[in-house]
Order: sequence, then C-alpha cells, then structure tokens
Amino acid sequence: FPEELSPSDFADFTSIVAGWKSLEEEKGSFVSELTEEKLLDPCPVDDDVYVLSELIQNILVHSIHHRGQVVHMLRQLGRTPPNTGFRHFLTENRAELARP
Repeated sequence: FPEELSPSDFADFTSIVAGWKSLEEEKGSFVSELTEEKLLDPCPVDDDVYVLSELIQNILVHSIHHRGQVVHMLRQLGRTPPNTGFRHFLTENRAELARP
C-alpha cells in the first residue's frame, strides 16, 4: 500500500491532474504486464490470503460503491449527477476514441 497522502500533496488543480496522470500511467503499465499466472498469485492482506484477480475485482466493486455514494450526496444537494453507468462509459469512451 502507498504511503499516506496529505492535503499538501495535491494543493491545487494542476497537482491533482499530474498525480492522476501518473497514477493512470502506473495502472496501465501494471495491467499490460498481467498474465493468467499473475492473476492467480496469492496476495496476503492482513491475516487473509486472496489471489490477485479477487483483489482486482474487489477494487472494481469498491469503486462502484463510492460512485454511488457521491451520486447520492449530489442528489441530496439538489444536483443532477453525471451518468456513472458502465455502459454509458463504454459508449462515451468509444466515441472519443473514434474521433480523428
């Protein structure tokens, strides 16, 4: 797990964008090196052991949970949240990739 972050690590919008870009590049590198064997590697977390593919699935489910929380909070504030559905993401992403 990474070190704890502090507010000074992301003091302004530019630092947030740079940090996000770095994280996306790191994630892309990690995913490009995955193999079936690596997905079945044991990964201890606290006193339990999982395989890497289980932990990746947990990350995806956990992010869905938090997107739902943000959508709920925005609605409580009377705002209309953006569409967070995976199908919508695929449609938008494919359209963006198809642009010249």
